[in-house]
Amino acid sequence: MTDLSKATPRPWLADCFMIRAARDIICQTGYSSNLGPPRSHEAEANAALIVRAVNAHDELAALLKECRQRIAGDLEEDLDAACRHDQTGRIIRDSMDELSKPRIEDAEDFIAKIDATLAKVVP
Repeated sequence: MTDLSKATPRPWLADCFMIRAARDIICQTGYSSNLGPPRSHEAEANAALIVRAVNAHDELAALLKECRQRIAGDLEEDLDAACRHDQTGRIIRDSMDELSKPRIEDAEDFIAKIDATLAKVVP
């Protein structure tokens, strides 16, 4: 996997169809030596979208991690309240009350989706 810490420092800027960081050109959108110059509106929109995504990446990844931690903490509390415990204090999941079960399963599914998304964007 590529080491994202070696990427050009942010913020990046969209300059027409060019993507820049400080004085460096990172890339140009919409250009192909076979097809000629880019279509200006589409290339500008692509550059703007890339820049917005890159500049928001670290903050969004951190926020997603925090959301996952909070949901997991709430889930642990819900499991603790909804289930009986064995002699060592461990939760007996099969004892979960029927009213709590769908909500807890939804939270577990949501955590799995967060984990899958984080795996795509965080090394």
